[in-house]
Amino acid sequence: MITNQDVTDPNVFYDCQWYKDANAFLMHVDFSNQKRKEVVMGFMKHYCKPIEGVLFGGHDSRIEAKLNGIGAKITFAKSRAGYIRDAPMGRNGPPSIVASMRRVLPGRRDMLIQSYAYLGGHYKMNDKGVVAFLAASDPKDPDLVHDLQVFADDEGFVSHADESNGMVKEGFGRLFKEYDFKGKKQPALAGVAWSNDNVGLKTKTDSMGAQFKVFGYDSGHTGSIDLTAKE
Repeated sequence: MITNQDVTDPNVFYDCQWYKDANAFLMHVDFSNQKRKEVVMGFMKHYCKPIEGVLFGGHDSRIEAKLNGIGAKITFAKSRAGYIRDAPMGRNGPPSIVASMRRVLPGRRDMLIQSYAYLGGHYKMNDKGVVAFLAASDPKDPDLVHDLQVFADDEGFVSHADESNGMVKEGFGRLFKEYDFKGKKQPALAGVAWSNDNVGLKTKTDSMGAQFKVFGYDSGHTGSIDLTAKE
């Protein structure tokens, strides 16, 4: 788990939590452990608004009930394309993590999902640096897709966007053809990211016309992310 304070609004914090599986998530909010309950409730008492976010990966009614029970406003993203590896394939990080919302041209969401499936298939088979690459339809907005991309390290982020690879170039072209850069709801691409090379990642996302909050691991954060952890 890693947390960063917004650079413009000191009352807003962004966090990324990575769990081995659904049971690991439930363990961290198991309030039958009094000490754990005190720690969790200790920081929750400072919130002035409900927690908001997107949950990717395996989850079930137990997790939904737990989060709904504390009043969190969570989008439970059910993946329609892509994958999450069980482990970062021998790479030791630190990882680059990108979570975003992508606004699609009206009626083109399924075409975008197909493009994610195309690129995801390539990455899973050929690029060990791409730990997760998936897309999920928003349950309420038919023209919105939630995206999670996790890279084992800086090199993984660079390789996933290397358009000297024909499949990558074609896949990126197919994705960007479906984004609604001129619609009434903007930005078309927006999200939050963490990276060891936060300057490079921010430069890349800016060049794409995206609006991202990008945080580094050098300072200004609490906690850490280790994809190699066994528990």
